[in-house]
Amino acid sequence: MSMRGGVSDGRRSTYPSMCRAHVRAPGHSTGGSTAVLSRRWASGSSFAANRNGGGVNERRQAGENATVTTVQLRPLEPAEEPAFIVRLQEAFTAGAEAAEPGHAGSEPVISVGEIRESIDAPGADSWNVLVDGQSVGGAVVSMKDGGRRRSLDLLFMDTAAQGRGVGSATWRALEEHYPDAEVWETMTPYFDTRNIHFYVNRCGFHIVEFFHPGHPDPNSPHPTTADDDERGPDLMFRFEKRRS
Repeated sequence: MSMRGGVSDGRRSTYPSMCRAHVRAPGHSTGGSTAVLSRRWASGSSFAANRNGGGVNERRQAGENATVTTVQLRPLEPAEEPAFIVRLQEAFTAGAEAAEPGHAGSEPVISVGEIRESIDAPGADSWNVLVDGQSVGGAVVSMKDGGRRRSLDLLFMDTAAQGRGVGSATWRALEEHYPDAEVWETMTPYFDTRNIHFYVNRCGFHIVEFFHPGHPDPNSPHPTTADDDERGPDLMFRFEKRRS
């Protein structure tokens, strides 16, 4: 969110984009994995995730919060991965708290194993998002069909960067970096209206599918069933954006 994403202050952020990650609904404990966002969603993303995963407040402010129109994408180095994972987890957790205050729960919204699964997937690219040389977020992009189809598996922005257009600038940079992508996809939890706004109204995605107990995600290793309650982990929107 398209896959997984978010934003943070002192390393706290909104939901990221997630396209293949497992995301827990606030206050919902699964005793294991949570919902899968695409690639097996994306989500991003951001949750997306912008999940994302993800959700970015696009208000325009002056001074040190002036609008950012360009960002730099730098490949994530192996030595940076532990800190990247921690920041992403904090971003997702803060996003859950922002979506439903008091219901984020004690467990991480997304586990280290789930993040590593996206980072380590064959053909996946992991990126630092830089503004003026400083990392303000990150993204993981996977591919299908020889690169004609891309999944935004993970996307997050530190909250300190929120409200400056960094999320939109990051999405534009990713589109420009992958000019051969004919279709992008990502996913985000049903309750994360900020992410939904970001992907649909800011980035031009369209909601193409809603996963729920009656229509579970076929790519999820732990699909939601009719026995799960309405707050189960697999209540997700899947988004697509096709090249015009």
